[in-house]
Amino acid sequence: MAEEFRLVQPKEYYNKFLDKNVRPDERELADFRQTILNIGCITTAEGSALVRLGHTTVICGIKAELAKPNTDQPMNGFIVPNVELSPLCSPNFRPGPPGEQAQVLSQNMADLIAK
Repeated sequence: MAEEFRLVQPKEYYNKFLDKNVRPDERELADFRQTILNIGCITTAEGSALVRLGHTTVICGIKAELAKPNTDQPMNGFIVPNVELSPLCSPNFRPGPPGEQAQVLSQNMADLIAK
């Protein structure tokens, strides 16, 4: 019943917990989930990390390759971020070329790096 209430009336569902200063999993609002960090977990990457925060797992791998700089800026390098959201992330993602959400995230990362 609680799951249906959360899906149908999410605002009211979460307000019920906020009124009691607890989260739905009964943690206090200031409590955080256990965090586990594993660095260097992808041996074929130049850098990598796996982070677990409660029931959420995120993995990041960094690949690097040498490339010729642009002719108009021969002294500047460049970074091309690429976000991949595989079906392991969520059943909403499909194998194949990057979807719109992955493309938007990649562009947002590129914009942040350029600043």
